[in-house]
Amino acid sequence: MRVLRTVVTRLPSIRDSCSYSGGRFEQLEQDYPDLLDLVTTGLRSSEPALRCSCLQACTSFVSCENGQNWLYNNQQAASFIALALLDQSCYVVSEACRLFTILLMIKSPVSDVLDPSAQIKSILSVHTNPSQLFPIIPLLCSTHRMIRARVIEILSVLFSWDPDPIQTLGLRNVQKSPIDGVYRIMLDLSKEMLMAQDGSLDQVMTGVSLLETSIELLKRMDVPDIQEMVQLIVMLIDICLNRYVSMTEGRHIQSLLKTPRMKNNVLQLCLRIIHALILIRPILLEDKHLVQSILTVLQRTDACMDQRVMKSELDLLQASFPYLSCKLQVIQLVIDMMNRDEMDVKGMSLVLATFDVFLNDENISGIESSSLDALVSALQLKFLDTEWDVRDAAIQFVGQLFKEPISEAKVSFALKYNLPLNVLDRISDTEPFVRASAVDVIQNMMRSRQGWDYIQQHQESREFLASRLPSLLYDTEAFVRRATLDAIGCLIEKRSCQGMHMDIESKSQSLK
Repeated sequence: MRVLRTVVTRLPSIRDSCSYSGGRFEQLEQDYPDLLDLVTTGLRSSEPALRCSCLQACTSFVSCENGQNWLYNNQQAASFIALALLDQSCYVVSEACRLFTILLMIKSPVSDVLDPSAQIKSILSVHTNPSQLFPIIPLLCSTHRMIRARVIEILSVLFSWDPDPIQTLGLRNVQKSPIDGVYRIMLDLSKEMLMAQDGSLDQVMTGVSLLETSIELLKRMDVPDIQEMVQLIVMLIDICLNRYVSMTEGRHIQSLLKTPRMKNNVLQLCLRIIHALILIRPILLEDKHLVQSILTVLQRTDACMDQRVMKSELDLLQASFPYLSCKLQVIQLVIDMMNRDEMDVKGMSLVLATFDVFLNDENISGIESSSLDALVSALQLKFLDTEWDVRDAAIQFVGQLFKEPISEAKVSFALKYNLPLNVLDRISDTEPFVRASAVDVIQNMMRSRQGWDYIQQHQESREFLASRLPSLLYDTEAFVRRATLDAIGCLIEKRSCQGMHMDIESKSQSLK
């Protein structure tokens, strides 16, 4: 059947598509009618592959008028094609959909014969009827983790758009608004799962995940009441950080979270929930207990050195920083975390990305210089770290300060503390990745007016442009040479090659 389809559709490059296909099909219809009968028979074959191939052949027949006429007059084939939408094989259904899509785009009587509208409506009517949905809320108590996760995923999608999720889920509404009602139900269900004295760790994790899913409902509420959820989350954070919990239910959860990893699993979910809540209502950060719980995470090594917790915590701080009144404390805590011996390069990159966001704050210039001095001192140590990827992360952080769109606050910070000079010192680093990153930073500075002025004002940077930059064209590593070429190209484009001397005649490795 696939050969037959190819015979009909394979066209020479200069012939007209329709006329050539029509000629081939007319010859097929006159000389080999048995082959066309096999197509009709194959549409009801027990083999899915054969049914799919016959549908593909029928799809090719639609490309010519003779093929359309054959389908129009073949009621048996038309009925089998219509049934293909109900086929058990997804490949057959997919090919049937492709055929019907083509029919929608052509004007032919065969479109009326093979009109699947009524059948599609009957199929969809079953799936759009809420009464056909089997109860999924009880599945939240399933012993299978993947089933619980899939139910949470379904609820998250449903809560983001369904105008009446209570009806869809078959629940009873006690509120005026269906959105308010289902939020109340989900919050109560989550509390029940968390506070059950005979509950399990799986129930605790599902209860927290249900809180996160309920945020989709809060986004759709005009005046969301989120204080109860916040109190619940703060209690969970205190439990994970081994802080005092007075509630009996809280002590039961504490007994279930026996290992640091279990606590961190809950903690990172709680931090993500607070992050989402703050995006909805930043005024929450006026709650001192909430802010203190957030900052305490930074002080606990066993918590914040977990990559998942660290990322969630730093993402939360980035979103919260403009609204916090304790910016100095936040900066110092993040610096302390950066200086910990347990900090690896991935964590370092997350911390530096956080400082990059902090420097975007419009009030950063009002921060006491002692805090920024401490940041620079910590950063300068990273330029000299024994691990090359830590040095590379520090250099790339400086490069980000000069990237477009240019931030005056970031550029001023970099130039005030002479961070570009630390980068220039790394041009001769033993690690080629570090050398290439340093050259990229200089290129970013060339694109900035303030960065270029700084280069011109310092002898070290002028000497680099005059001699050291061209010499890197002879570096042993190709990506360093490529970074150098890009930097020279930027210098020519932006600054007309000012101050650079290409002494190529006196070198043994000539550029000629």
